[in-house]
Amino acid sequence: MRMMEATLWSVVLLLTVIHQGVSQLNNDQKQLLLDLHNWARGNVTQPRAADMERMQWNNELAGVAQTYSARCVFEHNPNRASQAPSFRNVGENLAISSGRGDAYEFLFTLWHDERQHYTYSTRSCDANQVCGHYTQVVWATSNQLGCGATMCATVEGFRGTNALNLVCNYGPAGNFRGQFPYISGASCSSCPTNQRLCSSNLCSNSTGSSSIPGGSGAAADNRPTLLMVTTLVMVIFSLLY
Repeated sequence: MRMMEATLWSVVLLLTVIHQGVSQLNNDQKQLLLDLHNWARGNVTQPRAADMERMQWNNELAGVAQTYSARCVFEHNPNRASQAPSFRNVGENLAISSGRGDAYEFLFTLWHDERQHYTYSTRSCDANQVCGHYTQVVWATSNQLGCGATMCATVEGFRGTNALNLVCNYGPAGNFRGQFPYISGASCSSCPTNQRLCSSNLCSNSTGSSSIPGGSGAAADNRPTLLMVTTLVMVIFSLLY
């Protein structure tokens, strides 16, 4: 009996470890999200941006995003600014996809495609359209990015199941009412004084691309499949009965 109890607790512990693995972006996924943001920022054309700053990955923002994503709630985090004390204000984009655990590029595209509904000259969205995710992505001074993602069995505020819940936080925040997201002009012609270098149409203090702090190649993708969880549940029942 003791051996059965010990084995059962070992399986439960393994399930707990796997559950924690569900709520984690690996380094490849972080780099993909950072690269997608910088690609979008460097390729604004309607009009071009004179002061677009290169984004860098920020672990503080990522920690806030990951913790909130793991709650499996599809609504904005009202406490994100207080949870990231290094920033006076924090922006946030949310996206969700049902049935796929690798939909990061697809979800980012949903934000980026909102550009067709945004008019720079009037600083407004088309009637009955959403464009705030796009403007946050290309807000020139939002140069820090941190994202988190969780595979959720169910999500509050979303009808689908087995959903990838993506949260990206931005510091400092953008989307201030009545303001342009960036200055119009030739690329890098109005860069901040501490970011005079220009790389891929982005203001930067160094050449080359941004990378994840501490990253040294791809981390293992430890997201469990439904088959793995089902198998472990079957093991528990076989031990009990």
